[in-house]
Amino acid sequence: MQTTLTGLTRVLLCTAIAGGAALAQDAAAKSVRVIGEVTAADGSSLTIKTDAGTSTTVVLDLKTVFQRIPPGETDVTKVTKIELKDVGVGDRVRTRSRVSDDQKPGAAISVLVMSKADLAKKQEAEKLEWQRRGVSGTVTAVNPDSKVVTMSARVRGETKAIIVESSEKAQYRRYSPDSIRFSDAKPSAFADLKVGDQMRVLGEKNEDGTRIKPEMVVSGSFHNIAGTVITVDAASGEIKISNLQTKKPVIVKVNADSTLKRVPQEMGFVLARMAQGGNTVTAPGGMSGVEHGPGGPDAPHGGTPAGASSDHPRVPQSAAGGPGGHPGAGMAPGGRTGGWVGHGGDFSQMVERMPVFSLSELKPGDAIIVASSVGPDPGRVTAITLLAGVEALLTAPAGQTNRQLNASWNFDINIVP
Repeated sequence: MQTTLTGLTRVLLCTAIAGGAALAQDAAAKSVRVIGEVTAADGSSLTIKTDAGTSTTVVLDLKTVFQRIPPGETDVTKVTKIELKDVGVGDRVRTRSRVSDDQKPGAAISVLVMSKADLAKKQEAEKLEWQRRGVSGTVTAVNPDSKVVTMSARVRGETKAIIVESSEKAQYRRYSPDSIRFSDAKPSAFADLKVGDQMRVLGEKNEDGTRIKPEMVVSGSFHNIAGTVITVDAASGEIKISNLQTKKPVIVKVNADSTLKRVPQEMGFVLARMAQGGNTVTAPGGMSGVEHGPGGPDAPHGGTPAGASSDHPRVPQSAAGGPGGHPGAGMAPGGRTGGWVGHGGDFSQMVERMPVFSLSELKPGDAIIVASSVGPDPGRVTAITLLAGVEALLTAPAGQTNRQLNASWNFDINIVP
């Protein structure tokens, strides 16, 4: 996901510049700190979007000291002096301003900067490192005595059991229940790992990739909710859905970190077939050499599946058209999903190739599947990934419907950079 690719850098920045709060008052020094991203800069001020999502303006003067620190660096003696002209939009900063007697912040005393260019290089290096030395999967067993974890993961196109060995050097982090930002992940420990967690590990792997000595372990408790849209408030970024498993309403919060993708119609049938144990499928209408959709040859597209209620989601018109949602998007010639058919497909790669859509395109009655972290309130979640156009996935013969709606569909959530 786009958000998680920048998460590690954010948390390293917060560590390096000694602050986790977006706006925190240092009472002892009577100063105010602001941490965030520069959105505008002129000769007298910086406009900063804080990590809390608010915007604030920091006043500058001739006495303000500007310094740059490399991303990931924790030794503040490694800073270099720069000038205001070296600070640009997109840079990450921490400013410190003295508070006057009337409790209002004055001009900034110091501005510590991580440049946008340095951050981009760091992010790319981290991404490549995780691709080369990382492995992700679902925790299937935890041995507290030996501190060994077993997880199910995809290795070279096959599902294998991966042994995560004991390591005293391993760092553990865990996602907070109400946030999908890596920067909000909290320091954790081996004892926090649970069966069913999604986990990604960075470390040294053996030759066949079935054992890994961890250096960094990032885990989280996630689930998937299939539902029918009741209302959409694009302005507030909230969707009210009916959970198709519990039949209870759920508020889904969509923010700038959420990924919204639409499943092309034909791909939806492919995924539905895969979920039921088959290899290929095509949309009704008769592409040669492929089987009927998951509802059987007589099942109407978008009709009520066996065992489901009559309020089963209809097929939205936008599933077959609209920006990026045309039939065959991501398809190979002849209507087949090139490289995506069969059990060997990587679902995270499929999602990455799916067309993006905007929240305003959703309508009441549309079917969606939401991947989210598990929070304290089951009636309110924040979307990590939201998939629309999933009617074929949610339309199944008797005996299959509940299995598909019980949140066991694995999105292979990319929970770290």
